Amino acid sequence: MKYRNITNPALWLGYNAISFLNQRGIKVTGNVKKGVCKSSCKKLAEWESRPFPFHTYNMMK
Repeated sequence: MKYRNITNPALWLGYNAISFLNQRGIKVTGNVKKGVCKSSCKKLAEWESRPFPFHTYNMMK
């Protein structure tokens, strides 16, 4: 097994999250983009669950 450095962790996580969800039959539309939320952004919904790094850790097992 070879390990490589991840040059852009935000994009890597986004694409791997989409792949993980697709394997479970969840279709994700749109593109992965790295960006900053503008001050004009509004929160549409909030849902509490386990922290996202926990899910990332489980994907890498």
